[in-house]
Order: sequence, then structure tokens, then C-alpha cells
Amino acid sequence: MTNPNVTDLSDNDRFPYRQHLRGLLCDIVGEYLASEEVSADDLIDDFRAEIKSWMDYHQQNEMKASQMYCKSVGFANSKL
Repeated sequence: MTNPNVTDLSDNDRFPYRQHLRGLLCDIVGEYLASEEVSADDLIDDFRAEIKSWMDYHQQNEMKASQMYCKSVGFANSKL
């Protein structure tokens, strides 16, 4: 559920999934704001670290897929 204090949901009315994601983000931001154990810098650092983690994960999968593709092409060519 999105925060009732957020007034600009006009785009989200047309995109229910985006509205759902906005609600998740609202909950996470609320958790960071309510905690006395983390700072604004912690939120930004954690956000950036999570994005970097996804980038690294997908880069590793891309490399693996590329290697598999190259091996399959080499395997196919060796059968000719």
C-alpha cells in the first residue's frame, strides 16, 4: 500500500505493478527513516551497494552465457 501522504500517483494509476513497487519502496524508506541506527548516508550506501550487486551478478551470468555460446559454436563447428 502506498503512503497516503504521497500526492502524485497519477502515473501509477495506469501502472498497477509500478504502484506496487512504489509501495514496497515506501515501506523500505519508512524503515530507514524510523530507525535510529542508520543515517541518510546508510540508505544511499545500501541502495548503491544493492544496485552494484545486481550489476555484478548479471555481468557474471552474461560472461557465463557468452562462454557457453562460444563453446556451443565451437562444438557445432567441430562436428562439420
